[in-house]
Order: sequence, then structure tokens, then C-alpha cells
Amino acid sequence: STGILAVRADDDVRDAVDTMIRARVGALPVVDAYHRVVGIVSYVDVLRAIRDVLDHDCECHTKAP
Repeated sequence: STGILAVRADDDVRDAVDTMIRARVGALPVVDAYHRVVGIVSYVDVLRAIRDVLDHDCECHTKAP
């Protein structure tokens, strides 16, 4: 029997990305310390986070010191 893939709510986002890539899935359930599902993280969530970081980085470089 195969275990269910999930990430914990306190895992680093890199762990979620690595698991999604390795398992070739586009989303994973997010579980708490008691293994209760508290959410879902998808590749779209990851892309939005990357975009937000890039947007923030661009803002930092365009502001005058």
C-alpha cells in the first residue's frame, strides 16, 4: 500500500515543491500535527508566491535610496 502524500503546515515551501516535483502532482494536502487536513497547496499557489517575491524584489531595486 502506498502512503498518502502530504506536507505539514509548518514545512518549508521548498519541501512542498520538492514533493510535488518528485511525485509529479500539482497539489498536496496540508496537514497539522494531528494529521488533519487544514488546506491544500497547489503549483499555482507556489507560482503566486514566486511572483510576489519577484514583484517585491523589483520594487526594492526601483526605489531610490
